[in-house]
Amino acid sequence: MTTNATCQLALKEWAITVRALADGDQIMMLRKGGISEDSKDFRVVHPEFLLYPTYLHQREDLLKESHQPTLRQLLSDNPADDDAVTFTHWARVHELLEIDQLGKVEDLAPHHIWTDGYAQSRLHWKPMVPLTIMLLRVYRMEAPVTVAFIPEYGGCKSWVDVIPTVNLGQLTPVVDDATFAHMVEAVRGSLGLERRYRLLLPERNALNAESAFALIRDMPYQRASSRHPEAIIREWRGTCSGKHYLLDEIFRELGHDSRVIMCTHRFTLENTTHFPSELQNLIAGNSVPDVHTYLRVETPSGWMTVDATWPSSAAPLGMPVNQTFKAGHDMAIACNPIDYYPVPEGQDPQTFKEQIIADFCGPSSQVREQFIEGMSRWLSESTGRHTLR
Repeated sequence: MTTNATCQLALKEWAITVRALADGDQIMMLRKGGISEDSKDFRVVHPEFLLYPTYLHQREDLLKESHQPTLRQLLSDNPADDDAVTFTHWARVHELLEIDQLGKVEDLAPHHIWTDGYAQSRLHWKPMVPLTIMLLRVYRMEAPVTVAFIPEYGGCKSWVDVIPTVNLGQLTPVVDDATFAHMVEAVRGSLGLERRYRLLLPERNALNAESAFALIRDMPYQRASSRHPEAIIREWRGTCSGKHYLLDEIFRELGHDSRVIMCTHRFTLENTTHFPSELQNLIAGNSVPDVHTYLRVETPSGWMTVDATWPSSAAPLGMPVNQTFKAGHDMAIACNPIDYYPVPEGQDPQTFKEQIIADFCGPSSQVREQFIEGMSRWLSESTGRHTLR
């Protein structure tokens, strides 16, 4: 990849892990946060960054035997964390996953260089906080860049701003596209994510973009206990957020680039004439502000808008259902958008949405909650609940 880009942000990681990423031995990092983090928890502050190799706390007994000789080689010159820092690789976050079960950590064992005990210790530290798994696409920089160490780089923190800004030059992926896709699929498969989606359809080979859209679209419109994809599947219900967070994950698994989009809009008497009177009464001659979620998805025929909010069973109620998936052709958005907000790469979409709701809905947030709850109840009672086979 040819680029004239520069980068100033770096993520600190053990030198042995940076070597494994650079050699294509693994594509993941496990994170919960450093002791000196401002928030005490790990956050992906930007989806693209330099890999900053560190040397403190590295031990052979924390690594699988296959990578212990590499660590001895790295430590042979007695490097220190306050030496000059040399950057050789740059990374982009491909996907963020969170796990909070020991069994899931054990399932990841074939995909990293650490011992089972060390990987499990990352889960047990701060046990109330899920373990973040970053799947990274790593690139070799055109030439190594060395910068002087300054005290601001020190301490147990994850992110540092590098001075001066680093020129990346021509970037070369450490593994080719096919190998990277296979490694991602292997990690997801070990965590049961691929199987989780495949079980949604009676025929394994029937899962494609079109069938996935129809499946999620016809999921009952009703709030689940959580908007997390696991809860959406388990309870088999969701509103615009939960449906599209799940559909985004499925599209990505199928190899489509997918983006979660938020848009502001208002429920008014004019656009809710088919709604029951109790919902129209909440509008009370004014309007109810809301933030809607949908997707932009890349297909072989180009990018398209995908909106799976309303199930087919809601069409008789006057809801604008998208009945067909035609690659490259935009679907109708389930509202009348005012402003659009793509979710930044690496940022939690629900956290992002809640901030927009706070800014846009303000003091009307409580009325919005009543309206969404009432609409969910109306659609659920009018269309009937469906059970996943």
